[in-house]
Amino acid sequence: MDKAIDYVRKVFENKYYSNNQDIFIGEEQCTKDEMLICNCITGIMLNYAGYLLSICLKITDCRISFQLNNNIGYIQVYYKQKELIPYSNQESNPLEFYLGNLLCDKPDCKKEQSYIPFRSYSSRLYLDKQVSSSKIMEEVYKKSGKIYDCYSFVFWLDFLSAMRMQSLQINSKAFLAMAIFMFPGRTIKCINAAIENNSMLDKSNLQRLANFLSAYVFFIESLEDKTEKNFFSQFVQGFKNLTNVFTGYLIEEIIDKKDVPNAEKNLYQVLVGAYERNRAERNRHSSALNNCIRTLKKYGVCPDNLIAV
Repeated sequence: MDKAIDYVRKVFENKYYSNNQDIFIGEEQCTKDEMLICNCITGIMLNYAGYLLSICLKITDCRISFQLNNNIGYIQVYYKQKELIPYSNQESNPLEFYLGNLLCDKPDCKKEQSYIPFRSYSSRLYLDKQVSSSKIMEEVYKKSGKIYDCYSFVFWLDFLSAMRMQSLQINSKAFLAMAIFMFPGRTIKCINAAIENNSMLDKSNLQRLANFLSAYVFFIESLEDKTEKNFFSQFVQGFKNLTNVFTGYLIEEIIDKKDVPNAEKNLYQVLVGAYERNRAERNRHSSALNNCIRTLKKYGVCPDNLIAV
């Protein structure tokens, strides 16, 4: 996990430095020193990166839980019996978390989210080589034997990185939606377990969750045209309606990568493959999604249009 998380941090850092060529990479940069808002890597980004790594690398010491704190639903990753990292600086002692020692400890650091500072490097070329020469992608392929799992891995990291400057409220909804989309059975099973274990039985929170799942099902059902051009368009519009996040720029950026062969075809296969898994989840009577809908109905919070198959 340590090496994998270090790789993810370098991916985020490389994207940041590549997009900000005027920044000197050889020393620590802190926007707080310039009286600006925090813009480093957030705790919720690393939690979802940890979720991705636990799946793609099949890390056995990981477990996950769904938490709904202050109306923010998110996947919390645990590694070796410790929470991976807090999503907020208002949490308890950072040293209680697995990656707590990475957190920014400046007293005026924005409290809504926790932040992990960008590191300094000898040069942009050095950092770029560190990212491109990593063995992580080989490990992802070795674990699954599917090349599209590697493309899914890269898409997830691009998505997380693109969302870095959004608010915690927006990111919580967008990350959860993408986690369900990419890993529907696993993520919904985690949500359902939290409901059944009575860990989030505040009715207003359950109502928000039920409304979100209803909107999510509508999003999946809106992706009906699987021709390449139309599917991208439907996905972008549907995801924006669901989360208020526009992914069009991200998709265009991925498609336009000149150094990646068949970038558009690969991304299409990744997203359509995820869509097919969601449709299967929706159509199977005993799926995690339909079981979750039935559980929510027991508590009388499901919208009328949300019906289990």
